[in-house]
Amino acid sequence: MLDPYLYKDCAVLRNRLGIKDEDMLNLAEVEFSCNAINDLLTNPILGDYDFAHLCRFHAHIFGDVYDWAGQPRTVPIEKAEAVLGYMTIEYALPQEIESATHEQP
Repeated sequence: MLDPYLYKDCAVLRNRLGIKDEDMLNLAEVEFSCNAINDLLTNPILGDYDFAHLCRFHAHIFGDVYDWAGQPRTVPIEKAEAVLGYMTIEYALPQEIESATHEQP
C-alpha cells in the first residue's frame, strides 16, 4: 500500500513547501513549528483540550508545512523527530488516536 502522506517519487512527507529532501524538510518543520508554538504564547487557542481542540493545536503548529495538519492520520507512522534529537517515535495507530488523547499519564 502506498503511503498517502509521502511523495510518490520519494520517501518524504508531502508538504506545502515542495521540499523533497528529508533533511531540508526536517529543518523547515522545526523552524515553522517553533515559530507557531512561540505564537501560541501571545495568541493561545482557547478550548477544552478535547480531541477537536488538540486537532486545532496540531493545525496551528504544522499547518504552514502540511496540508493535512489537524486531521487524524489514516495510516500508522514511525518518524525520527528533529525536535527530539532525531529519536524515532512510533505514534498511535490511526484507530487509536482519539482514544489515546483521553488516557491519563
